[in-house]
Amino acid sequence: MFGYMFGSSSDARMVVEDETKLDKLRIQSLELTCAAMWSILKNKVGTTDEELVDAIHAIDERDGVADGRISQAARVCPHCHRKALTRNPTKCSWCGGELALLGTGQVPPRL
Repeated sequence: MFGYMFGSSSDARMVVEDETKLDKLRIQSLELTCAAMWSILKNKVGTTDEELVDAIHAIDERDGVADGRISQAARVCPHCHRKALTRNPTKCSWCGGELALLGTGQVPPRL
């Protein structure tokens, strides 16, 4: 199917298998990192499992849809017109300008 791109179907299969292995390694690394961060938060700060679950739900709902996924929507700063470096920032990493919350169009209140 992709022989014209890779030379043969076996070459294409090898590329897909390599990408799959890299994805699995990335996921394992992210899981390990999340477990380590959670351990630190529980032990040093005293954060509870319930607080973690509440935070997960709140972040999931930021894009207006509680679907267990982070929105892939690209965010552009209205001040400097650069793409946001994180998926749901409240401030632009480039210029510091305030950004509207996803799904609301409203700038978050200052604390």
